[in-house]
Amino acid sequence: MEKIRLGISSCLLGANVRYDGGHQLDRFLRDTLGPYVDYVPVCPEVEMGLPIPRPTLRLVGEPEAQRLVFSGSGEDVTERMTDWARKRLVGLEQEGLCGFVFKSRSPSSGMARVKLYDRNGIPSKSGMGLFAGMFMAHFPLLPVEEDGRLHDPRLRENFIESIFTFQRWRQLKEAGPAVGALVAFHGRHKYLLMSHHVDLARKMGKLVARASELPIDDLFEEGHGAVFLALGAHKSWPLGVEGETLDGVYSSIEFLRAFNLHGEQWGRGRVGIIGGGNSAVDAARVALRQETVDSVMLLYRRTCDEMPAYAEEVDAAIEEGIRLETLVSPVRIRYIEAAMK
Repeated sequence: MEKIRLGISSCLLGANVRYDGGHQLDRFLRDTLGPYVDYVPVCPEVEMGLPIPRPTLRLVGEPEAQRLVFSGSGEDVTERMTDWARKRLVGLEQEGLCGFVFKSRSPSSGMARVKLYDRNGIPSKSGMGLFAGMFMAHFPLLPVEEDGRLHDPRLRENFIESIFTFQRWRQLKEAGPAVGALVAFHGRHKYLLMSHHVDLARKMGKLVARASELPIDDLFEEGHGAVFLALGAHKSWPLGVEGETLDGVYSSIEFLRAFNLHGEQWGRGRVGIIGGGNSAVDAARVALRQETVDSVMLLYRRTCDEMPAYAEEVDAAIEEGIRLETLVSPVRIRYIEAAMK
């Protein structure tokens, strides 16, 4: 089998390119996923010409107008970074990438929640690494993830599904656009797509049904968008416990999507969230802010230290008043009529 080409922050493979001359080796990426992929390592700071070791960098300003500066001297290297990044992105077009793994919380490579300092030197987790942001804008449908998020089994499975599917799509296109090949691709992947996003899976099905009526290039372009927008929508996993289909029981993804996209507040009274990943913590924090919610409890089957969610997000949730119960694993959800009113 042809190996998947995957971009990655160099330090995650053990390269000593960090500001302090160290690395951030991720053994899952190197030892478990590594045999199936050909990595294309990228270190923005070193490749743009900064030395090892070097002073630390930070993001300053507003989310819409970030600047990359040295933490101590304040020297601004934003243009230097973006000039290098534009050229590097053009080069990466030729690498046949099927995805990218970024170093979390990096001012150059963090996908989200990077510390951004305001004019008073106060940080908020509202920044995005300069290179990561430019990469995602340049390759909008390419699967991307961060090392920290890949410790969440569900996010990890979603990413692995996406890169393997992207490779098969790339091979399909490289063989030459053909209606029969697209129909076969759809038949192989339709249930996978439905598990992520029913509406986009149906859109793909309608495209295939009209395949003979559309120009082949238009057909493949629309199919590309439908497939990888669907895979980008994280699927929900069942709990496998009695009562999980009752009214008032939602997956964290459904709950977050309803609030973030439509402003719907599904929380009522006392809310319990089962799980220890980032989506569970996000759902708990969103629920706490809903007008009809009295309290929120987060239930996780292992210890707090073993939670795959970012530690700072867990700490923030606790500080906001969310109660964390660990070493508990619900086996049944009971319907209580008063709670549903």
